[in-house]
Amino acid sequence: MIQGSDELARGAMKQGVCVAKHIVAASRVDGSIVNIVSNADNSGTTTVYRRIKQERVPCDAPTCVREYNSAMQGVDRHNQLRGRLALADGHSFKIWHKKMALAFIDIARCNAYICHQLASIPELNGEEDLLGGDEEGSARSGRGKHRSFVASLVREMFDGSWSESLDNDDCMLYTGSCTSSGIAPSSAEGETETKATDQIVPNCVVRESWLELKGRSRAMRECVVCRFEGRRPTQKTDYCR
Repeated sequence: MIQGSDELARGAMKQGVCVAKHIVAASRVDGSIVNIVSNADNSGTTTVYRRIKQERVPCDAPTCVREYNSAMQGVDRHNQLRGRLALADGHSFKIWHKKMALAFIDIARCNAYICHQLASIPELNGEEDLLGGDEEGSARSGRGKHRSFVASLVREMFDGSWSESLDNDDCMLYTGSCTSSGIAPSSAEGETETKATDQIVPNCVVRESWLELKGRSRAMRECVVCRFEGRRPTQKTDYCR
């Protein structure tokens, strides 16, 4: 591998191959030193292009570096969207799996936004429109649309209205148990919409903890939030049953 102390020109590269394990290790000098270990690429070289002002200049690079760059473009766009309203970036825990759970929530929320944009805007063209998010293509308005989507998603998850999204307005359909087995979800739109109105959607009920837990010790509390935050049994809080 190329060391940081080596004074090499931009574009210099080294490769090492383990024939027995089918592993190739490549090192290339770009803006910084890029080191890659791959067992899915060959040890050949290919041509990549660097943009210098208004011109694209060809230069040699290992094949695994080119494959990595082409695949990581989508990951970088996903990271930009996920980082806007990331829960995992703003919270820290001593228990690692709690932070990982928040990271999975961020990934699911970002995927939901991407699917919503692709379904509601058929003429979406590339990552610029996805990051911009509207006809003007400005980053500020794109963040506003993303924020509005997350706020509406949170409201629907709290009040249970996500299960009533049966009108197929956004080219998506919630296929619950209300659709018959012999009818496709898309063709059963009218029937499922009628049946959904008859169902009672459960809502969260806010109760004061001192009334709900009256006469009970702290050890008998069932509220995970109160137990985690160390509230006393006599402290008045909102208790959601």
